[in-house]
Amino acid sequence: MFGLAVGAVLAVHWVQPVNELFPTPGDFRFQPIRKTEGEKDWPFVREEGRLACVMSLGKPIVYFFPPYDGTKQRPFVLSVNLVEMGLTNFGMSGVLTPYDSYEELITRIAPFIAMGQMLCKYKDGPVVPGSEL
Repeated sequence: MFGLAVGAVLAVHWVQPVNELFPTPGDFRFQPIRKTEGEKDWPFVREEGRLACVMSLGKPIVYFFPPYDGTKQRPFVLSVNLVEMGLTNFGMSGVLTPYDSYEELITRIAPFIAMGQMLCKYKDGPVVPGSEL
């Protein structure tokens, strides 16, 4: 009986809003990005796209959305955890420019991950205009 009471208290304490477990489209925040002239460490094959962030399980998840070109495309998850990034993007190619080492890859994508995580702090609307970040 005591275990049941403790379990009930813990369950109430750890209850999360549904949208923090399973985000809805309105929970995403977007920022348009574009390669600048002469930028050397641009990590993406496409020269423009959108960064997106959504909170999932209490953690910010950052995505790169290439511009829509009429084909069905999945967003590309960006993470410094290469196992996580590899598993969630399994089977996707042609999103990142070639890199010589994992260190080079992390150096290229880390600023975009940081920018994307900042998007999750915005609650005003789905698109953060211009260069707010």
